[in-house]
Amino acid sequence: MHSSTSQPDYISISAATDTGRVREHNEDSFAACADLDRSQWADGGERVPLSPGGSVLAVADGIGGALAGEVASRIAVETVQAYFSPAPFTEVPSEKEARAYLQRVVRAAHRAILDYGDTHPQCDGMGTTLILAWVTGRTAYIAWRGDSRGYLYRPGEGIRMLTEDHSLVWDYVKAGRLTPEEADVHPMSNIILKSLGNREVRDALPDIVAVPLRPGDRLLLCSDGLNNMVTTRDIAQGVGRPGAPLPEVTRQLIEAANANGGRDNITVALLELSGPGA
Repeated sequence: MHSSTSQPDYISISAATDTGRVREHNEDSFAACADLDRSQWADGGERVPLSPGGSVLAVADGIGGALAGEVASRIAVETVQAYFSPAPFTEVPSEKEARAYLQRVVRAAHRAILDYGDTHPQCDGMGTTLILAWVTGRTAYIAWRGDSRGYLYRPGEGIRMLTEDHSLVWDYVKAGRLTPEEADVHPMSNIILKSLGNREVRDALPDIVAVPLRPGDRLLLCSDGLNNMVTTRDIAQGVGRPGAPLPEVTRQLIEAANANGGRDNITVALLELSGPGA
């Protein structure tokens, strides 16, 4: 939990999205807030003290084509913003409270997409992935549905994936039929098993993990337009460059995905926790 001393930890964020080199439209969306207590929703900026309300990143990758996916992903991240403006807690929540709140947020995003489809028949059938990271105290709570990913980079330890894709090929990975690297380039990697906006799903419960953080840790959220184009090793090298400012890392990861083909929309959201003396 967050220290009660007068020397707070600090948060830096950066987020960006790019259409890529093949798609005509960008159906990804993101939201980022370094300081929920002051509702600072932006794509990057200065290093700020970690407030009791915490920080949030969210990435959504729309499904449905004909711009409907863009609508669904936008609704998902707007729902996240609405539920975190203002900050839902004035003090660092317990893990039980944090998990329950994230469930509420993801369920609400699912319902909002369905409601929009009810009144806009041309968008009926749209959907989106959603991943969000809420950092409060020294804990990151990651909630997701779909195959947008969360990674943790820790200096001296490297990168590790925090999420498991809700996809057909990831089921193959868990069954030992594919390696993660093979899954990323598999022709059926676009088959998503869980998402938001699916009318056959009444209660879109997310998976949630709680991850203790240390100063120096970097969280990465991304749409599959990054990890399907850039290897985990190269992602780790980009995120882990010592002293590299987050906006520069974000830009270079997107450039790497485009240099390797840019076959999908690319969204990258980064957060770094640093100590008071960093």
